[in-house]
Amino acid sequence: MARKAAAPPPACRVDVVTGERAFLDLEPAWDGLVRMAGLDHPFLSHAWVRSWWDSFGAGRTLYVLLVRAGAELVALAPLMLDRARMYGLPQRRIGSLCNDHTPRFDLAVAGRQDEACRAIWSHLKAQSDDWDLLELRQLPEGSTALERLARFAEADRFLVGSWRASDSPYVPLREGWERYFMTLSHNHRAKLRKRLRRLERQGSVALETIESEAGLERALDDGWRLEACGWKNRAGTAILRSDTLLRFYACLARHAARAGMLRLFFLTVGGARIAFAYALSHANKLYVLKSGYDIAYAGYSPYNLLTCLILEDCCRRGLEEYDFLGGNDEWKLHWTGKVRPHDWLYVFPDRVMARFLHGIKFRVVPRLASLPLYRSLRDGLSGSRGR
Repeated sequence: MARKAAAPPPACRVDVVTGERAFLDLEPAWDGLVRMAGLDHPFLSHAWVRSWWDSFGAGRTLYVLLVRAGAELVALAPLMLDRARMYGLPQRRIGSLCNDHTPRFDLAVAGRQDEACRAIWSHLKAQSDDWDLLELRQLPEGSTALERLARFAEADRFLVGSWRASDSPYVPLREGWERYFMTLSHNHRAKLRKRLRRLERQGSVALETIESEAGLERALDDGWRLEACGWKNRAGTAILRSDTLLRFYACLARHAARAGMLRLFFLTVGGARIAFAYALSHANKLYVLKSGYDIAYAGYSPYNLLTCLILEDCCRRGLEEYDFLGGNDEWKLHWTGKVRPHDWLYVFPDRVMARFLHGIKFRVVPRLASLPLYRSLRDGLSGSRGR
């Protein structure tokens, strides 16, 4: 008897979530999909996205795309609708759920990658009369979104461009502390040892770690004080200077503590906290989001000493990687020569104004950036600061 042909897999379809209640109810399925997708960073976890939305979502509309094959959730795209300006011109934008405080983004795709991404793109294309710009920020090298969405959009004659953002330094730690430490320059190792000896004359030096909600409020208060102690406060970028940032990082800390991801590190001298790092642990890796130190101890390079102790602790715990996040500042490159590139993806429907903006972004600006005067001004404004 002839066997029946296997039924074809169900086609992928897209559901749109715009309501906050429906978004909150997604948490178990959302985090399950992110785990299945194998994302090694925490910036697509429901805890992160919820904290971000609660803090920065005013004036924006949720636009989360869920891709299902039958009853199975196979992909999600955490997007939003808002209005922005590009070179002074108003744009109806579909963007990733992120801003300057989101170090990394991507789509979460757990299976049938081409089909799932094609379904997301087909949905966006069908709605393209209602948007002027698709902007996806901080996509890491090899990103699903960067590769597949760009390819599908170009095939459909949309205007596509990618813009290089930050190169984030990271430290692989699989070989253990001793081997890693010996890869650092002799000068860097000698300075660390000398400063540690000098600091130990002021009192016992230790690494303190906060991982739960116990003592969290006081730890955050001390962290914000240290983060604001110096140039960030003068520049107005310290967390303490913004109620919105205070709400975001405090909310994230609570959610991350409950999820087992939170790591608040302090360098202490005689029990006094003098340097601070706000980090998340995920997929056996550590991601450092915010930092600061008491400028009264600047001569001891307290944040470098804290970094040294954290890296040693990561090796002791068996973590695979320490990610500095942010840009490749000179002080970070004393610790590693490895960086992770990030790009922003821009997609425009092929309309007159879009051609104008695409031309400025991807032809005019790159030519200006190649001029020596432009590079001198840029480098003068982005000088690194000591740690």
